[in-house]
Amino acid sequence: VLDSLSTYRVVLQKDDEKRAFYFSQESKMLVRQDVGGAVELFFNYKEFDLLYLPTIYYKLDRQQNGKFIFNDVITNVEIDPIIFEVPEDLKHKIQKKKTATDYYDEGVALFNAGDYSSAKEQYDYAINLNGNRSWYYYERSKTNMELEDYYAAVSDAQKAIQLNDSEASYYNKLGLAKYYIGDYNSAITDFNSSLERDSTYAFSYYHKGLALYYKDQVEEAYENISKAIRYDTTKNYFYSNHGIMANSVGEYSIGRKSFRKALALGSDSAPIINRIGVGFYSEELYDSAKFYFEKAISLGS
Repeated sequence: VLDSLSTYRVVLQKDDEKRAFYFSQESKMLVRQDVGGAVELFFNYKEFDLLYLPTIYYKLDRQQNGKFIFNDVITNVEIDPIIFEVPEDLKHKIQKKKTATDYYDEGVALFNAGDYSSAKEQYDYAINLNGNRSWYYYERSKTNMELEDYYAAVSDAQKAIQLNDSEASYYNKLGLAKYYIGDYNSAITDFNSSLERDSTYAFSYYHKGLALYYKDQVEEAYENISKAIRYDTTKNYFYSNHGIMANSVGEYSIGRKSFRKALALGSDSAPIINRIGVGFYSEELYDSAKFYFEKAISLGS
């Protein structure tokens, strides 16, 4: 009941925006609407040229209250459209309303520029406008990873998967976030789910190998990172970690090949050369080990 008037209440909601409408049960006319904290009231409907319109209108909000009374309504009035044209000298001030795609594109550009906090803000805006695009959540998950907010990254990756569970990269991102949290078992499950969707996805082999390594499953770790470099030969860190794994399982010559490949792809020289020395030392080839240790020291000084 609205001021002793029986009404029907209809509520429409999209994301955080909510609107409530109240219709008279007797006349079915709109008598109230609540929008953005403001209350609008409509009373005393009359017929004007076959249109039933309110002649009393109230608007109540936190800033001001207003009451308007209409004695007459003129319809079918011809208006020169030129009245509504924006003058040329003011057109540059018109701001186009941004779409979800606009915010998303800005987020991608900011992410690529290394401004992760601002990128996340743009992704937030995009998702608020359109929360049904899986790649929005995936990109925000990547951004949360860079911000070291791993639990938020998990949440976003899960939402991306909920919207589209066919993308290998989504499961890989979910597993990687869990890896950084230290939940290696669950991370490995996600990497496996990624590989079920794309058996050539090098990143999932690589990240699965790292998780297995931290679980002391070194042989399996080595096998997975070997697959990573089979499917992607462009990542220096794939090769540097493959070299470490190879040394760990006693494959020193293979390790040296991977370390040299990492160097050729731009890895920091001193740590890699030191690793080559470690391999020679483990084989008890001390002269060769000494040569590489001294070289690493000279590069690192």
